[in-house]
Amino acid sequence: MRQLLRPAGIAALLIVGALTLQGCAIALPQIAGPAESSGSTEGGPTVDDEPVDDETAADLPFDGEFDGATRTLQWTDPFMTDADYTVDTADDGNGSWSYVDNRTGCVAAFYQGTVTGLEASEGDSALTDEMLALVLTDDSGEQATADDVAGWAHDDVLPLSTAGVVDTRTVTSAGADGTTWLDTARMIGSVGGGIYLGVTCPSGQDATVQYGTLLSDGLAAAVVPIP
Repeated sequence: MRQLLRPAGIAALLIVGALTLQGCAIALPQIAGPAESSGSTEGGPTVDDEPVDDETAADLPFDGEFDGATRTLQWTDPFMTDADYTVDTADDGNGSWSYVDNRTGCVAAFYQGTVTGLEASEGDSALTDEMLALVLTDDSGEQATADDVAGWAHDDVLPLSTAGVVDTRTVTSAGADGTTWLDTARMIGSVGGGIYLGVTCPSGQDATVQYGTLLSDGLAAAVVPIP
């Protein structure tokens, strides 16, 4: 049976390019291995602005309206001061950073920003699958397609930092060496991008369990105004 996998040998996926945290557009993202750990105590960016306090921020369903001209979606970062986590790759200034959970050895790689070249006309769910296809291959090493992801991903949710949830799409996979992965994302057509999280766990650990731990430890998304 055809299976979706992360590209071989990549421990933590970082979407790289000339981005900023507010999303300068780039071409289709490239897949790269993790940079050398800087040893910095700085992790991901904090959310500089208070979350938008209005009714539309209470939930972000796939079929909802979202004013991407004035607001965007970002990650909160509860791990910067959590002793259970260590910076794996510090915030690169382009929307990517990662942490390692000291208890499990699992790596959580974050991205927030815009991604150009995606087709938004079919809605946010399909747009999210298209983005996830960019960071997945099948078990023969072929680049995944959005149709592949649609057959493997499931609807999921992330908590919002204020109240409510944001609809996401999540894919889980595993390698022959026992490595497990979980990829979850939410792209918003009016924003031209969104948020992505890739969890990689070594043999003996479960990326799905690790994702639950991240949520228990305070992981959430935040709707913030664009300056």
